[in-house]
Amino acid sequence: MMGQRRVTLFAAICVVVLVVGGLVIYLIPSNQKSVAWGKALEVRSAPAVARGRDVRLTAISCAAPGDCSAVGNYAVKNNHDRPIVDDETNGVWGKAEALTGLPARDEGGNTGAYVVSCASPGNCGAGGTYSVGRNKLLVFVVNEVHGRWGGIVTVPGVATLETGGYAYLTSISCPTPGNCSAGGYVASTGGTRAFVLDEVDGMWGSVLEIAGSASYRMTNSRLESISCAAPGDCSATGNNEAGLARTLPFVVNEMNGTWGRAEAVPGLGTLSPGGSDYEVNVSCSQPGDCAARGNYLDASRVTHAFLVNESEGVWGSAFAIPGMIALNRRHISQLLSISCAASGDCSAGGTYGAGSHERAFVVNEVDGTWGDPMMIPGLASLSQGNFTSVTAVSCGSSGNCGAIGSFNGHGGYVQVFATNEVNGQWGEATAIGTPAFAGAIAAYGSAISCASTDSCAVVGTFFDAKQNPLPFVEGTETKS
Repeated sequence: MMGQRRVTLFAAICVVVLVVGGLVIYLIPSNQKSVAWGKALEVRSAPAVARGRDVRLTAISCAAPGDCSAVGNYAVKNNHDRPIVDDETNGVWGKAEALTGLPARDEGGNTGAYVVSCASPGNCGAGGTYSVGRNKLLVFVVNEVHGRWGGIVTVPGVATLETGGYAYLTSISCPTPGNCSAGGYVASTGGTRAFVLDEVDGMWGSVLEIAGSASYRMTNSRLESISCAAPGDCSATGNNEAGLARTLPFVVNEMNGTWGRAEAVPGLGTLSPGGSDYEVNVSCSQPGDCAARGNYLDASRVTHAFLVNESEGVWGSAFAIPGMIALNRRHISQLLSISCAASGDCSAGGTYGAGSHERAFVVNEVDGTWGDPMMIPGLASLSQGNFTSVTAVSCGSSGNCGAIGSFNGHGGYVQVFATNEVNGQWGEATAIGTPAFAGAIAAYGSAISCASTDSCAVVGTFFDAKQNPLPFVEGTETKS
């Protein structure tokens, strides 16, 4: 898992040979209004951070247009990292600053802030991991209140639960200032254990290990995503090895401040006799109304994407994307991100196989009904290789979202594209990141956050001619 937190640059992308399966259609962009992307900006760093290297921003949350927070890490020396935060206030990005409060014995790598959620401008929660010596990782949380970041706090109770050498905080969601929920997993005797913890009125409680129901035993579990529509009303998803060498994703709900027991994603065992070992992400628009995306293996061990909806606190059965499964059982698809702006109105994105290509797609849910997958206008001509993929989606309101992804650019190097949905219609793909920097050869988009109908922001990394990684931020500007 540690390797997933690093960005590796390749001069060319390895392409999986895929076979076309489902029907994918083009969606014509709206002529009424468009969202354009501004110029990417290299992240400035405070002196202490600037003296380090490999500065990276990996997550972003925007509470309002022009008011965002991003987190990440930087290296102070070999195998020795520090977490950072960078704030945008009234449309102006400040300098990346090191978060304070780490224990003096933090001696190893893999230290950084990896998740952030902002309830209102200047009021956010964030978290990540830090090293204790070279062979132990613990997790921390930290709060921003009225525009000022406090000191890092070790998650209460995690040191007792963690007996296997590492712990990760994988997700955080803050519906109102001072009221957040977070989760992750720890290594313990016999495997990993999924946990959650709640912040109530600015005070973080202790970790709570997620327990399974009578019919669903938690044996080697990881919480991977959490979404809260209101304080004390959240849904979370994760993975769990449920015996017979199978991994069955789970869902678990919190209602009125009380976490229930985890259950297998309904219907997935039938849909996926091959099991699944991929992460599952959830997005909630109001208490008890959520949607989740994931990927599964069919009986032929071919990967497909699935969706599942929760309505009024009850999870329905998982189903394959309409229009994606075709007669050829070798069809492959993956969903990588999902975002819901209102009950029954969500968007998701990923990649699917088309001959010797992997192609990016998006799919929308409108009034509770998921449609067919759609190719992104302009992306086929933008890419110079055989690979495109949507990696992150964020919706500011129903039918108004932003998405970022990757494609093969000049020389086969990875580049970043962005696209926006306006009034239910997805527009042209735009290359972002590298075009703004002279000599940049590649870029990677880490995360996107859309605060409103037409305001989105992205954090990522671009690479200079010597393949040195440099962080960037980029936002939208509206044109009528």
